[in-house]
Amino acid sequence: MKISALKPLALKLGLLVLTLQMMHISNAQNVQPAPLELVPAVPITEAQAKLPRVLLIGDSISFGYAENVAKKLSDKAQVFRIKGRTASTITGTLVLNTRAGLSNVETWLQQPWDVIHFNWGLHDLVMDSKQRHAVPVEQYEANLEKLVTALEKSKAKLIWTSTTPIPEGKMSPPRLHGDEILYNEAAARVMAAHNIPTDDLYAVAEKAIQENNPNEIQLTGNVHFTPKGSQILAESVEQSILKALGN
Repeated sequence: MKISALKPLALKLGLLVLTLQMMHISNAQNVQPAPLELVPAVPITEAQAKLPRVLLIGDSISFGYAENVAKKLSDKAQVFRIKGRTASTITGTLVLNTRAGLSNVETWLQQPWDVIHFNWGLHDLVMDSKQRHAVPVEQYEANLEKLVTALEKSKAKLIWTSTTPIPEGKMSPPRLHGDEILYNEAAARVMAAHNIPTDDLYAVAEKAIQENNPNEIQLTGNVHFTPKGSQILAESVEQSILKALGN
């Protein structure tokens, strides 16, 4: 075959390869991480099977108080939470921000719930090396509006949870002390528009930190809480859920 005849064939093959590559990239971008599974905060007994169902949506702060809450409500409700620490196949980091919420909320609502106690925040305001938030506060507010609209369809009693304090100093992953206030203000606007009550864990944590040795309540240079701190948060969560259940 003459070289001149091969050129059109080579061009066609090149275009075919390019098309296949673009299709692969497009498909990869559309791949969603596996749904975030829901599990009981403590094992559900047969005697609890008919009790009201409560869902705690939150990040690792909620993991710290979920078991305490479930035990406190053992004769009043079944308590569920997001399963453990789930890694993103895209970033390799914990994915519990509002974007993850939007990807999972419809799946979560396939189950019936009587009360949903929910929060997003600490993973939205994480910063990258260029000091950019994972989810800018304007987008965070818009995402919350969509999430609340979806949650309202469940007919469950909804309780918003304010994002807990970020200590001063270096955080890993990077977070800036004071950003939680800006994000809480954005969330408050959404909740006010939808008449959703707030379990103000930010205020609860701040009060506990001020009234105690801070290291007894929150880990040093860390957004997470000590067992004592988580217990204090659990008491507030318990009371807000009991109120929603009419107890």
